[in-house]
Amino acid sequence: RMLGRSGGGSEPPPGRRILTVTFLEAKDLQPMDKKGNAQPYIQAFLQAKSGSGKKIPYEEYNSHTTSFRNSLAPQWNEHFHFGVYSDLTRQEGKELPLLSINLIHHKTLGSKIPMGSVELDLDTQIPDNDEQESDAWFELRRIGHMSNVKGSLHLKFKWSGKVRGSHHRDED
Repeated sequence: RMLGRSGGGSEPPPGRRILTVTFLEAKDLQPMDKKGNAQPYIQAFLQAKSGSGKKIPYEEYNSHTTSFRNSLAPQWNEHFHFGVYSDLTRQEGKELPLLSINLIHHKTLGSKIPMGSVELDLDTQIPDNDEQESDAWFELRRIGHMSNVKGSLHLKFKWSGKVRGSHHRDED
């Protein structure tokens, strides 16, 4: 389920911070079919840290990019805005959630096979520079009892107080 596509401007509640994550690309992915290809897409969501007792609104729990056919190096360039429904404002004594990112292979009959994951702690792993972008490559890690995980994701981050919509894709 994709959150609303970019459209008219929208404002979060006053003082609320928005984290824009741009899923740029992936590289060196593990082939998932007999032809040596994959149909990857990213599923991203906010997740409360274990033991925090905090619930994350569903609207920020299940966002996903488009799926690329036959690609081991997809280029999404899709933006997702987190904090529209959850308060990500930094405050003394308040823990921010984790950003969980799963790379999934979409098989033809609708089944989904995990290809790897990245989990980022918003408190410590994403630079806290208002209005400045930072980007990095992240190695995929195992999900559950996967055996072959290969590849990395290129992500860009930006904290701000305004958002155009909860999801959009830059057109080339």
